[in-house]
Amino acid sequence: MVTERGTLHLMDGDGGDEPSVNLLTAEEVARILRVPTKKVYALPIRQCRLSERRIRWDEKDVYAYIARSKRCS
Repeated sequence: MVTERGTLHLMDGDGGDEPSVNLLTAEEVARILRVPTKKVYALPIRQCRLSERRIRWDEKDVYAYIARSKRCS
């Protein structure tokens, strides 16, 4: 189930704690990365396609991309 804020609740079937995934819009990802929204679609971050026109990005994947891309001198 996806809530209004984009959190996806995955059912594990045993009635225990449900893991949650925070799904972000292109605008939210762009804000985090400080890039234009159009650039988000071309980045090598796994996309979650909810429908033909609705794409989201897992927040964990976005921050993993940042960690991989960091270049500190």
